[in-house]
Amino acid sequence: MCQYRWRTIMDKMYDVLIMGGGLSGLTLAIQLKKRVKNIRILVAEKASYPVPEAAHKVGESSVEIASYYFEEILGLKAELEKELPKLGLRFFYSYRDNRDITQRIELGPSTYPASKSYQLDRGRFENALIKHCLKLGIDFQASCKIKEISLGKNDHQITLLHNEQESTLQCKWLIDASGRMGLLKRKLKLAKPAYHDVNASWFRINHEIRVDDWVDEQKWQNRVQEPRWLSTNHLLGKGYWVWIIPLSSGATSIAEVSQ
Repeated sequence: MCQYRWRTIMDKMYDVLIMGGGLSGLTLAIQLKKRVKNIRILVAEKASYPVPEAAHKVGESSVEIASYYFEEILGLKAELEKELPKLGLRFFYSYRDNRDITQRIELGPSTYPASKSYQLDRGRFENALIKHCLKLGIDFQASCKIKEISLGKNDHQITLLHNEQESTLQCKWLIDASGRMGLLKRKLKLAKPAYHDVNASWFRINHEIRVDDWVDEQKWQNRVQEPRWLSTNHLLGKGYWVWIIPLSSGATSIAEVSQ
């Protein structure tokens, strides 16, 4: 599919070229295409396609306004409903050695909020977005590198590299959705120092982790009507916290954030 797309995009003029085919780039492409039917859009992504399940990306625990955007603005209700519903945020504060979770102070909802939110398996969801883009007539190119950016007063010129093959494209609007790569930020020297001194590490486990199964105490179990494991669970300690996020692929996202 991607090789076919490459042959069709060579030396074309686009209205919009989006550098980065992650969540932000793909959803923007869909929104633009739904608003302006005849607009010509290319999404250029450095990673390969399809995206692996439980992809190593931060941004799985979505919020209610994002769900509204995906469902009502982009029309992605069917794709969203394949993800896990999110039972809000849940916090377990420290108590002594933290071995007994029933003794930790717990802050979190007992039932689902009126406004829906979801736990997104980024790999699964982005694959669905790519298919949606192609269905709408949006060009998508994976496994390509932005080799050169030439900004003009009216049109801009971009050179892409794919399998050692170069292609030069023109576009009226160039959008940087490359995330931490910050392609335009670096080119225009717009980077600013960050003084928020924290550390984080995260990984995925190919197994469901359910905090509900950690204890058998019925009183604790009955305190929350819905399954706790469907929350974004946080284990808090002095100077650190750990998140536990379930994913629709059956994997679990875990991270530790500390000062």
